[in-house]
Amino acid sequence: MPLNRDAGLFMVVPLLRGALMQIHGKTVLITGGGGGIGSALGREFKSYGCRVMLCDKNADTLSKIEAALPGIHAVPCDVTDDAAIDRLKDEVERTFGGLDILINNAAASLDYSFVRDEAALEKAALEIATNFRAPLRLIKLFMPLLARAPEAAIVNVTSDLAYIPLSRKPTYTAMKAALHAFSVALRDDLEESTIRVFEVQPPPVNVGRKRDYYFGLGLQILPSVFAPAVVQSIRHDVFEIRIGQSQFTYWMSRICPAYLRRMMNTKKYYKGKKPPAAEAAEGSRTA
Repeated sequence: MPLNRDAGLFMVVPLLRGALMQIHGKTVLITGGGGGIGSALGREFKSYGCRVMLCDKNADTLSKIEAALPGIHAVPCDVTDDAAIDRLKDEVERTFGGLDILINNAAASLDYSFVRDEAALEKAALEIATNFRAPLRLIKLFMPLLARAPEAAIVNVTSDLAYIPLSRKPTYTAMKAALHAFSVALRDDLEESTIRVFEVQPPPVNVGRKRDYYFGLGLQILPSVFAPAVVQSIRHDVFEIRIGQSQFTYWMSRICPAYLRRMMNTKKYYKGKKPPAAEAAEGSRTA
């Protein structure tokens, strides 16, 4: 995988190892499919001859992606709505007859102060529902379909921020840390099964913003570079997938966690800019 200039010095493709997982022709469901990461993953899996279904709460965005990628199935779905998830499962069974790969990519990311924001509890509830409860419910709901497949995978998209509590993203970082721990536990629980459990920790991904304020480095990779690296890592059984800057963040969190936390929570690392307005979007950069 070549370096991409948007990735800077930290575009490091994970070490590829292990037996190949067969990707060609599999059925794949990707939540948060309307965002840059989700749609890029859908395009990459489709290039392997996979049957791909994208779901997202933004129906207009899905329609545009469906038109741009013939053969992709797009289903509007809010993953925080239990009834909508039940309908999604029915749609997957009706369309594919089964499922091989479930990718939990949908996310909500909000910048706020838990202490000073009067709507803190409402924002926390949204992030807990989207970033943690929804993946667990989806996994439980689709487990029977995945268990029927000769070779299956669950892919949870977390964040390199799973290792760094941020005061400006209190519940986002907490839920990504929780999903990381859950992924490790689930992998152990399914060790004797045919279902693999992967975790993807994205670096800053360029999904259309001029510059990502995150970490003050402004190091980004394109979705078109990120997605192939993820799929190649899955094929080679790299169960914790860190690409680009997320490799650096992970090792810094192991070597000098206190220093990294202070640095990440210091306002000067916004490079003199105010943090971007609060947002909640499936398939965002931090999804």
